[in-house]
Amino acid sequence: AGAGRLTPAGLPTAPPAAALVLGAAALMLLAVADRGLGRIGSGALRTLGATSAYASASVFTMDGRDLGRALATAPRRAPRRTRSFRRVRRPWAAVAVADLVLLSRSPWQAGQLVVASAVPVLAIRTDGLDRLPAVGATGLLLGWVLAAVAAGHPGRQGQASPALDRLLPLSPAHLVAARCVAPAAILTVVCGLGGLLVGQGSGGVAAWTAMALATVPSWTAAALRGAYRPELNWAGPVVATPMGVVPAGVAATLVQGIDVGLVGSAPIVAAVLLGGPPSGPLVAGQLAWSGLLAVAALAHLASRRVAVAA
Repeated sequence: AGAGRLTPAGLPTAPPAAALVLGAAALMLLAVADRGLGRIGSGALRTLGATSAYASASVFTMDGRDLGRALATAPRRAPRRTRSFRRVRRPWAAVAVADLVLLSRSPWQAGQLVVASAVPVLAIRTDGLDRLPAVGATGLLLGWVLAAVAAGHPGRQGQASPALDRLLPLSPAHLVAARCVAPAAILTVVCGLGGLLVGQGSGGVAAWTAMALATVPSWTAAALRGAYRPELNWAGPVVATPMGVVPAGVAATLVQGIDVGLVGSAPIVAAVLLGGPPSGPLVAGQLAWSGLLAVAALAHLASRRVAVAA
């Protein structure tokens, strides 16, 4: 009996008049939207165009930094009052303060930091998961990776506009050091909170907090290394994949940044997996290992910036 019907016999069908009403409403909304196009300011058009361009570039170049720039929306209104920053009198301090101000006015990065602080809480304080050391270690690493990505936002902006960095009388090494101030301050809070949570669950709050804070140098270097990583070389050899051709060595390029943080966190991960509060020598070893990796990564970054400037 239902042969030839496009809808099953048990479902209600819309009358033709409803379709006409919906079509007329759609045409009316389209006309209103078309008349409102003239009220869009040129600044808003440039902002929306830049967002679309960054998102498209992120897809085609396989570079997540462009996606971060697309999501970093500009503030809808200017600050109510200007700030003079009279105490900022040195170039490196100007860079550090500008990075902190940029992060304070970036809602997307603020949300990332909130999530980065919440992930270890869920992994360590959730009933049942708190008895699985591997879950706790994974939660710490995921939260710290997300925090490093958020803290590297000013560096990504500087990488996109290198002319701004060259306006200041700073050498590449001093510029990299100045760029470390904002990520180090943010990661000190996030990593310290993670160590505090681990200590609350297993004892030795001070030892675990110190152990987590000892990873800050490596994660600071990870934030800067990821922000200033080189572009993918599409002019070199390529590899055929089901999604199309990609440059050879794309994976090694995309993981630049988080690799330093993950390797630098190896001692605290081992301590979490083994259980028990870390000893003093282990905390010192974590700090030395993290600091050594950070110095090596930042020195390499500074030398690469020298080569680019030349």
